[in-house]
Amino acid sequence: MSSSITYTKNESNDTASLQNISKLIQSKRRLPFVNDKLSWVESSKCLKFLTDIDPDKVPASWRELFMSFLVCSDISFEFEVIITDEKVHSILYNILPQCDFTTLITVFRTMFSQFLKEPTRYREEYLQFLEFLNTKHLLLNISMYYLETIAIDDPKLTECLNFLDLYLTTILLLTNFKPDRLSILVAELYFEMIRCQFTVVITQLLLQSDNSDIRHKIIQKIINKKIEISNFLAETKLEDCKYVEERLAQVIEESMDGDQDLKRKLDSIQNLTINSSELNLLQVLDVIVFLKEPDLTFKRIFIEHLLFGGNPFPFYKAVSRISDELHQFFIQHQSELKEKPYLISFIMNKESFLESIMKVQLKVWIESGSKSADDMESVFMLIPVLLEKLDTVLQDVYGAVPLDELPEIVNNFIKSIDYRKARDFQLDRMRRTQLEKWKQQMVEFDSILINQVHDFVKNQRLIRFQKGVWVYSQNPTDASLKQPKLYFTIVSDNQANLLVREFETKTETQPCVEGMKIVSKTASHIQPLQQSVTLVIPLKSIAYFESRDVSVRSQTGNSSTKLVNLGQLVGYTKVKLLDKNKKRLLKVYLDTKEKKSIWLDGLQLLSPYDIKENLSADTKQQQNDLISLRKDVQMVNLHTKIALDATVGLGEDDDEFYDLDTLLDLPLNNYYE
Repeated sequence: MSSSITYTKNESNDTASLQNISKLIQSKRRLPFVNDKLSWVESSKCLKFLTDIDPDKVPASWRELFMSFLVCSDISFEFEVIITDEKVHSILYNILPQCDFTTLITVFRTMFSQFLKEPTRYREEYLQFLEFLNTKHLLLNISMYYLETIAIDDPKLTECLNFLDLYLTTILLLTNFKPDRLSILVAELYFEMIRCQFTVVITQLLLQSDNSDIRHKIIQKIINKKIEISNFLAETKLEDCKYVEERLAQVIEESMDGDQDLKRKLDSIQNLTINSSELNLLQVLDVIVFLKEPDLTFKRIFIEHLLFGGNPFPFYKAVSRISDELHQFFIQHQSELKEKPYLISFIMNKESFLESIMKVQLKVWIESGSKSADDMESVFMLIPVLLEKLDTVLQDVYGAVPLDELPEIVNNFIKSIDYRKARDFQLDRMRRTQLEKWKQQMVEFDSILINQVHDFVKNQRLIRFQKGVWVYSQNPTDASLKQPKLYFTIVSDNQANLLVREFETKTETQPCVEGMKIVSKTASHIQPLQQSVTLVIPLKSIAYFESRDVSVRSQTGNSSTKLVNLGQLVGYTKVKLLDKNKKRLLKVYLDTKEKKSIWLDGLQLLSPYDIKENLSADTKQQQNDLISLRKDVQMVNLHTKIALDATVGLGEDDDEFYDLDTLLDLPLNNYYE
């Protein structure tokens, strides 16, 4: 970096006055606002005069004049001389915090835009200037203060976002130019974004703004740039940036707080868990951030387990692995940010999210009794599972709850995770992954399976129906009926008809079928009603089913007038069987959910008409459970590493796989007690 100014191109030796310099600069800033540029000689003369001042005692008038000079100075002179001059740096360091933000935007927007026109021409000079701005924490600090105070609907908000976009864009354009220096600059920028709450402020703006244009600008201009910065850090190895490596060692030493026993204990497990040559800058920066401000609960549990537990938690490896998994998760969902704005909170506030996942990993490590490198890898494999599950949880509630309640939902979800629950999520994910992988090959299997399960449940109901079912023929909620009459219903032997006979009371022994008649062989006296004829209803004539729930409040408990009797609702289901002309064939009342599942669902399954959608929730659940169980059995022997193609199939002599018919036939010739 230059320590003094070198003037060329026939610089004039005339003594300049403040008045003359002011007139010269103002003459280049005429309305409409088009910034005419000073010549090289004029720029040199102005700079010499404006920097001949104590940087710590710059008057307001001088400050405004200096900023105007930066806008209208000769472009070549600005990049070759001004931005590398140490006196200029000293003056800027003192006056920028006092400048109006609109002025600051005007000055630096002009500079950034000019650099973007010819990004390869002044790379060295511009990199020096960025290093100065970044070291002094100027632009980001001032921008964040402005964003925190500006109204959400102020048009200047857009200007500020565009300015930040320009600033970050110019930095990213230098990623292939002297990466050793840029890695230091970007690393410090990463720390500064956290320190000045850049991530928090941007997230709040996004979640609070109802302006779709503002939200779009934040995502496109800021969030995506933040991900690009993380990409650069993730692609840079730790060994290529000694500055960050030394910073890590320093922070580790500080975190030990002089406790040599703790340091020795921690160092003793690092050979198992970390290899610095495999780490990238993003992982190491996240380790540093975590160490500088660790969660106190995590720190207490970790140190207790480290000192007194048998199997120390692999701290450094865990932080670096979580950092990498989070980065991959963000990249994977980068295109979905518009539909899932809650993900932006995780991207921008990664350090807080990392702390939460670290607590889960420590809990899982302790609960599972992990101790080896294989155990460590097994525990780390739960990280993407938890991220995917959390995304699903938030997706389910997004739009139904206010955005400011989502952090609490995330916090409650993470607190609820233990080892068993995490493994359950993992098993569910593995199952879905296998099903998705074999999806094309299982289309025909699914179709067959659905029909087979339907037939299986249908046969279950048929077997139960062939034993006979008692139902009410009269309304049991009718208070005028002391004892409602009953129907005994049964399917005929040829499975083509529903046989119905009315009884006054339930018989002591189950009636049976002789021919097409229901016969009661009870030994008790047969009432006249019990000699009623058997009604035969062909199943194919039942075209429609109508059902609705009816209930009555029954009085239970002590009948004393001094006590309050609590009534209990007793539910029934009224069912009508109708023919194709909607003429009633039969009306019955069912008194339990079991009978509804057996009687009503059974008839619907036996009906030749396709009315599966009217089945009860219990029967549908039974079918779904059977399908799921059968799929799980089928998936046990499917290997996800097999290369699938359209020709995949099973040979006739395949010993590992059985079709459903084979499995059903196995127990036919066996008897089980």
